[in-house]
Amino acid sequence: WQPEPGKLIKRLVVNDRYTEADRQLMIEDMRDAFGDLVDCDVEIVDHIDVSAMGKQQRMQQDVDLTPYR
Repeated sequence: WQPEPGKLIKRLVVNDRYTEADRQLMIEDMRDAFGDLVDCDVEIVDHIDVSAMGKQQRMQQDVDLTPYR
């Protein structure tokens, strides 16, 4: 999910085996991919919404991209 420019939050539905170490590893992987370009975090959620066609969105973009075109 990208709530604002320069910020990326990975939303996850987890089970009881998920640990803080798993969270840190995901954040580290995202930082390796994006470097200092994006502030990365992980958010635990109860569910992930699906589209009208029943599919999960890989990326929810809440940033107005008009200025960047």
